[in-house]
This record gives sequence, C-alpha cells and structure tokens, in this order.
Amino acid sequence: MAVESRWMPCQLKIETNICSGEYDGIILVSGSTPGSDEPEPFKTVLYTAAQIDAALGVIGAVLPINLLAKRLIYSPTGPLNMDYHDVRSFAEAATKGIKRALKAGVKCPLLVLLPDDRFENVELVTLLGALEGLYVVVNLLQPPTIKVVVALCVVRNSIGENSYVADEVITAKSGARIRVGNTDAEGRMAMADALFYLKEMALCSVNPHLFTIATLTGHAVLTAGLGYSIAMDNAVARLASNAEKLQASGEVVGDPFEISRIRREDFLTHQGRAEGDNILQALNQLSSKIPRGHQGPAAFLIKASGLDKHGNESKEPLKYCHLDIAGSAGDFPVQPTGSPILALAKMFLFDKIETKNP
Repeated sequence: MAVESRWMPCQLKIETNICSGEYDGIILVSGSTPGSDEPEPFKTVLYTAAQIDAALGVIGAVLPINLLAKRLIYSPTGPLNMDYHDVRSFAEAATKGIKRALKAGVKCPLLVLLPDDRFENVELVTLLGALEGLYVVVNLLQPPTIKVVVALCVVRNSIGENSYVADEVITAKSGARIRVGNTDAEGRMAMADALFYLKEMALCSVNPHLFTIATLTGHAVLTAGLGYSIAMDNAVARLASNAEKLQASGEVVGDPFEISRIRREDFLTHQGRAEGDNILQALNQLSSKIPRGHQGPAAFLIKASGLDKHGNESKEPLKYCHLDIAGSAGDFPVQPTGSPILALAKMFLFDKIETKNP
C-alpha cells in the first residue's frame, strides 16, 4: 500500500532494494544493541564498529559500508528502559540521524525503517522524526468524511483605550457578563467568544466535537512537565472517553497526553461574585500559585461560551475538550513541536486517509 503522492508536500519513495545506486547515504535508526538484531549487511558493519567504539550504541556514527550508497549513518535510540521509555525515542533518533546525514554531505538519503516489537508504529514515528529533521511538514489533505473548522484567537497587549483593567465587567458574545480578575489571563478571554461562535456552528453540524488548544497556564507545565499536553473533557466528551482515546493515540505516535478532570470546584472558582457579573474571569494570582490552576480555565471557557447549557441533560449535548499545551508546545528558542497535531491526526484522520495500491 502506498499513500498517493498528492497527499504529500514532498517526494517520498518506498525503496525495496537496499543495493540501489540512487542514494548517497543510508540512515539506520535502531533501538537494539549495535550488531545484534539488525539485518545484514548492517549487522556485520555495526558489530565490527562496536568492537572499537564503546559509545557507538549511544551516539552513533557515520560508517563505510559495501553498498553503492557507501555511507551508513547509524543513529541509535540508546538503551531503552521499557518501564519508562516510549516510541518518541525513535523519532528523536531519526531527527538526529537525518541532521547528521546532512552534515556528512548526504543529498539523497535512504531511510531504513526497522520494526520493534516493543512499540507500535515504530516505522511511522521514525519516518515522521526524519521529516521533522528535514523541516518538512506532513500536510495531509482533508479526507471527505472530516470537516475541520479553525478559529485563530489572537490578542495584542495594549495600554490604550482598547485595553481592559481589573474589576471591569465585559459582556461576552454568549451574553454572560464577565468580571476581569486578572489582566494577565488574556488567553481565555481571547478564546471565549471564538468558542461561542464555533459552538453555534456545531449545533448545525454532524457529530461535532469542539476543542480549544492553547499554551494557557504555567500550572499545566508544573503538573505534567515539559513534553506533555493535558486533555480536559466536558461531561459529554467524557462519556465518549475522548481524552482516553486521545491519550492512546498520542502514545503510539510519540505525542503524549496526561488527563485532568474538570470538577465542580473549577466552576465554583469562576462563578460571579457581585451584582452585575455572572462569571469571574480569573483569580488575581498566577495559575501556578493556586489549586487546580489549569482546570479552572477550562471551566471558565465552558461557562463564558455558553457550553454549560449543552451538557448531558440538555436537548443538544456537545462534546468539548480543552487541551493545555503549555508543556508540550516548545519554548523559544527551541523549535516548536507541533503538538498536539500528530495525536489529533492519529485519532481523527489516519484511518480515513485514502490509499491505493502502487
């Protein structure tokens, strides 16, 4: 099976002949001890090199090989502890391997995709890691059974007449009157009206599922750590096990998630406090300084957008999930990770992409 070329933004070819003369370098990503489980002729080359280089299985090497490509770029994952490591190790090794190949002067690399019984989708994750190293976006076109509508929420800081101040009451598109508690919590304010707009569209759509995705809180970073997104379902999405499915999808493609539950305390935190307001936007402290600092904003978005009127007991229940990617998006000057696009694609798109026989 081969993905149609029109689905891909770059030239990719499945090569079955390791002796082909079309390539000037072979990249091998492996999670095994060098010279143990690799197929020939790689096994012999790696075994010989390992006898004189104790660090080969950790840092890799560029080695001569008796093939027309002449160069073997060996990029190992290093030792894997199956209690804690996951498939991301193969993506990271592939990224390093492709970058090392470029530095070695390789212009037309052949990437060897080896399976590993310890993890699912090793070949796919290895390929995606190599493409990341080439700065190539795998831009799959929209399948006919999926409709994606995106609202980009942008806010610019201002000290002029368009700014808002603490204790100001602002009316949202949903009609809710929101009292500003912290002007630094601008992200949730920017998303609330867009979420209301998309919620109205969802009411006229087939099997809709709403998401908000943002680097919203420092509390999410403290909770899950760097490299991990957090998924928070509303009650309707929770019945469909959305967060669990997203976590499972992310696990097999190296885009990991933790799951947090939105509780009653989160809604109580954001209820109105005085005459003239319905919702409190935020407490006047950093999210990292308050209990449940990343769940509260999800409850705020549900209330401010009017999604609280579309729960399990309503006539029009709507699935909604808030994804806080503060820990996984990547901070400047680190290259952005693209998380959680890969996990979402695995969950919603991978099985629906049209394929054909070569």
